[in-house]
Amino acid sequence: MKNILLTSTGFSHDAVRDYAQKMLRHCNVKSCAIITTASSLKEKNEWAQVAKTQLKEMGVEDVAFIDLEVQSAKLLGSYDLIYVNGGNTFSLLHAFNKLNCKDVVLSHLKSGKPYIGVSAGSCVLGSDIIHLETIGMDENAVGLKNTQGYNLINKKIIPHFRNEHLEYLNSYDEGDYLLLKDGEAAAFEMGETELMKI
Repeated sequence: MKNILLTSTGFSHDAVRDYAQKMLRHCNVKSCAIITTASSLKEKNEWAQVAKTQLKEMGVEDVAFIDLEVQSAKLLGSYDLIYVNGGNTFSLLHAFNKLNCKDVVLSHLKSGKPYIGVSAGSCVLGSDIIHLETIGMDENAVGLKNTQGYNLINKKIIPHFRNEHLEYLNSYDEGDYLLLKDGEAAAFEMGETELMKI
């Protein structure tokens, strides 16, 4: 069972929800940190609240909201699951880099614990995020200079993928992409180069 699940819109599709539930059961997940940093509404974000409800329904007993702009990344170490909610990818990566979250995330994954990303939370694990501004999906309002992601999968990730994004991909940039339409997801483990599309 893979322990990294990258989604475009969380558990909005039954197949994604079913896979997530199997993953959480396999990893014996009892607690979860929902990182709300990417959204300006933080824990009041509608989709963060929906995720909490869904995770509780899946049997996760302790679900907490964590905002890395005001809380320490070390808190993540006490949770079985890291769930990174969507929002502005540049703001999220900026906060992740500022707190050196990469070490925390890598340690979490190496111990076999799962990570679930939604939109921005998926993109930060890819190779770079600069393309998200170029295609008009996210604004680099924080002035992030280093837009490299964690490169756990050597692909640039485009959530909410639509056919009009193909013009950008064909005309402006060459590279390896993971394209996730709304409702789609992909799973993998650290060190794997192939993704399992869900």
